[in-house]
Amino acid sequence: MNTNNDDRDRQSDIISSVKNLEQESTRLATKTTDKLDELQSELANAFSHVMQTQALTTITCEALSNKLVETLFNIDTERTRVAKSLRLLDSLHFGSMNMRLSDVKEQHAETFQWIFKRTQDGTDRQPKFLDWLESMNGIYWVAGKAGSGKSTLMKYLWHHRSTQNSLQAWAGSQRLLMAHHFFWNAGNDTLQMSQVGLVRSLLYQVLRQCPELIVPVCTEPSDIDDRLDDWNLAKLLKAFERLANQTLMPIKICLFVDGLDEYDGNHAEICRVFKDSASSKSIKCCISSRPWNVFENAFGGDEERK
Repeated sequence: MNTNNDDRDRQSDIISSVKNLEQESTRLATKTTDKLDELQSELANAFSHVMQTQALTTITCEALSNKLVETLFNIDTERTRVAKSLRLLDSLHFGSMNMRLSDVKEQHAETFQWIFKRTQDGTDRQPKFLDWLESMNGIYWVAGKAGSGKSTLMKYLWHHRSTQNSLQAWAGSQRLLMAHHFFWNAGNDTLQMSQVGLVRSLLYQVLRQCPELIVPVCTEPSDIDDRLDDWNLAKLLKAFERLANQTLMPIKICLFVDGLDEYDGNHAEICRVFKDSASSKSIKCCISSRPWNVFENAFGGDEERK
């Protein structure tokens, strides 16, 4: 049996296309091509089997041909899905989303160790923040005056392995996803300080860790392909709502948002966004800000969460 030259050319085109998608996936720090890799391996095995077999019955030839056609179709379908996912993910990304986190100076490693330590009074009582990480939902509010070290603490919490370990206890068997956004009005970056920038940043970080959700979260059946990446605040908030309510993947999400007082917009409105998000059993938020009345009214009612 001789393989069809058109199929060989198609296989070569597919391999080249998959490599390009893998490069784009690496650039966006995600992994969207696992299924493509699997299908590509299946295709290569099918071609190899055909080449190595000397005597094939008509039935065997037909079966192999059908298998090749099916595999090629599946690869084309998956390739289209991956390309769409990467396009959507890239449309959420912007260069300054990590600018503030990188700029925050780190304190000595021992400065904030107390927040993860058990008390020594014999009760084996854990600090309330650790309780919140391990077993509680909702919003944990870190309040402090300007220059009090809120951002330094938030960076410490974000990077510390005990944070992820404790959150994993909360997530249990579900996949734990974490994301952050550090507001910074001294950076003179209007996107980074806006609600659009906030939601784009959080969606990008969560979805790159769970690429299976990119298309379901970022699109609606009525969306037109050439306008998929035309983001505005309304579309972003709908996408965030779909993320909070999705049932396709068993996930738990913890968001760390620093400097909410530096947000360039309506503070009461952004508080409502976070409270609505944290009402989901799958999302909780650790938020820092100055102790302004708007934040005290929104987050200050529960002593166990501040």
